[in-house]
Amino acid sequence: MSSYICCSGCKANLGDINDFIFFVKSDVDVHFMVAPEREVVLCGDGPCATIQIVEFEKQNAKNKNAKSAICKNCSSSVGKLNPGGPNKMNIVSMGVEKIIMLGVQHSKSDKEYLIFLKIS
Repeated sequence: MSSYICCSGCKANLGDINDFIFFVKSDVDVHFMVAPEREVVLCGDGPCATIQIVEFEKQNAKNKNAKSAICKNCSSSVGKLNPGGPNKMNIVSMGVEKIIMLGVQHSKSDKEYLIFLKIS
């Protein structure tokens, strides 16, 4: 079993499983996200960066501050940057259907809290 998180578009390695965390807001509100302490490395401008934060092509009317997180290798969307963290902190939340987590490709209907329960 792979211990990496990969882009579902090109299979490029986005980071080690330890670079990501599950942020549990409630029993059924769980986000899979880049760990805040790893965000600068994975999403910055450095040579190890694998995720790029860009403006949405179409602005999201619900959240005008949200931005898209894309794979630096193939430009496929892998998630988004939004104020969903503790105290409305910006987090890079991954789309579970847009990544391969521990060798498994999940679908959009898979709920993050169920994935969390299965893994933890």
